[in-house]
Amino acid sequence: MKKIPRYYQKDACNSVVKAWKNKEIPCISMMTALGKALCAAMLANYGLKKGLRVLCLVPTSELATQNFEEAINNIDDEFKSKIGLVCAQLNKKQNHLNFVIAMYQSFINLRAISGNFGMIIIDEAHLVSNNENSQIRKIVRSLQRINKDVLIVGMTASPYRLGQGLLTEKCIKGVPLFTSICYDTSINPGIKKLIDEKSLAKIEVINTHYQIDLTGVKMSGHEYNQNDVGLKFEMICDDAVEDFRQGFIDENVETALIFVPNCSAGKRVINCWNDQSTMRMVSNESSDYERKDAVEWFKYGKGSRYLVNVNIYTTGFNFPALQAVVMLRATTSPGLLIQILGRLIRPYGDMVGKFWDYGSNLSRLGGIEDIIVPKPKKRRSEAPKKLCTAIIETPVMYEELHYRVGDVCGYPNLLSAKKCKICEAEFIPMGEEGKYSMRTKGEALAKKAAEMVFTYDVTAVFFDEAISKKSGIRMIKMSFYGEYSEFLANDYLCIEHTGQAKNIATAKIMNMLKNKRDYYQMSKFEGGVSVKSVLFLLGEEYFNQFFKQIKTVTIAREGHFDKVRSWEY
Repeated sequence: MKKIPRYYQKDACNSVVKAWKNKEIPCISMMTALGKALCAAMLANYGLKKGLRVLCLVPTSELATQNFEEAINNIDDEFKSKIGLVCAQLNKKQNHLNFVIAMYQSFINLRAISGNFGMIIIDEAHLVSNNENSQIRKIVRSLQRINKDVLIVGMTASPYRLGQGLLTEKCIKGVPLFTSICYDTSINPGIKKLIDEKSLAKIEVINTHYQIDLTGVKMSGHEYNQNDVGLKFEMICDDAVEDFRQGFIDENVETALIFVPNCSAGKRVINCWNDQSTMRMVSNESSDYERKDAVEWFKYGKGSRYLVNVNIYTTGFNFPALQAVVMLRATTSPGLLIQILGRLIRPYGDMVGKFWDYGSNLSRLGGIEDIIVPKPKKRRSEAPKKLCTAIIETPVMYEELHYRVGDVCGYPNLLSAKKCKICEAEFIPMGEEGKYSMRTKGEALAKKAAEMVFTYDVTAVFFDEAISKKSGIRMIKMSFYGEYSEFLANDYLCIEHTGQAKNIATAKIMNMLKNKRDYYQMSKFEGGVSVKSVLFLLGEEYFNQFFKQIKTVTIAREGHFDKVRSWEY
């Protein structure tokens, strides 16, 4: 059924159109539960009416599904058959339609073959980095090459990033995509008014008796190191679990999301709770089936249901009947705190959401109405950097950015760095000051391996019959000796084996012969080419007649063993 937009949704869309007319790239800041998906459908409908193809980029399959359902229900009937999905998890690749809702991870390899788009809507726009090599920026750049006048808009509940500040601010990582926050519900109409109107639910902060001590916790980028936070949390885990257990009883809480810093902390909570019938845990280690089953149980089960999660349901989790959130982690990110509080703020009758904070997050960042945004590090005060120009060899995710195989890394490292922080490529100084070349991690390992290869002079080679321990088949063992009768290494001619082993042995024997035609003469012996016949010819009586003298051997150290690579005559 088609929804009637609220006044703030209309105002938000009108502000976007006005910003486009002023040649801006705007972003809507709209609190979770206020209907960003409907705004996306309204803007898409506006674009389709003008004959534009529309692309809506989302970070998860859950949001792809939500935006698709909202579009189907709310755009004009004439456009409903033109809506498509691009999502590997949903096995959808409908990039040819007029309104495409796509997970950006699935769309990035299709960006050059999906045609001309006149409008790009970016959901969860706080994921858009100033780094030009991030996935979303690459998609936008590719589509701008096809259509330089493409209209772009972002939508988010938290219009800031750690280390940057507002999405419109420059920082040490580069120039932002968005040029303005065209509409902000925290300012107009304001969170208090939206709560009074019951567009948002009230949240009650429950006093906790325990707090994580963050003394000595290291920083990873601009965020607390969550492994360190997890260790600190373990010190209060037993007491904190008993604290919110009693709180659930006092407040009649039957459904709660519990946020923990890592899997170890989550397992500790499960063990302390000691009732798997009422508490489950999901993380990135959980399979798709396990996560889906846990959500089905949580949303539609009976009795008390408490879901521990490791950074899974901060976005895209829509369950208005959720009664409580427990924060057993600490963050410096105002955006993350807003997203977590947003799980509680969806209206559900007159229910008031309960919030337990064991990480001092509210005292550090403020509540839902007065979030404190850390000041960004400005470009003018940045330390000199050197860019990594190596090619990414294995996929890496760092600070919400995906670094894909084959891309130029481009990460700005400190001048003192010897290796890139992202891809671990080595900086190789050149003669001129400030100049450097790059050696990828793979090239460095290959160089190290090459340095473990040695060539020796050979004074003697002995040939003996040996038995394979694995198969019991006979073979010829070659023992190489160097100067002063020093043993160098063994090699084996597996001429009675089958397959590749026999082919390699045949090639080696033919290479050792002075005349390769002699090999075919050997094959006419009784029994053909065998260990017995070859050893007979390798004896003192016939060796000089048929075989070349080995002068050097090349040996590589592989782990604890020496392996013969080749020899020269």
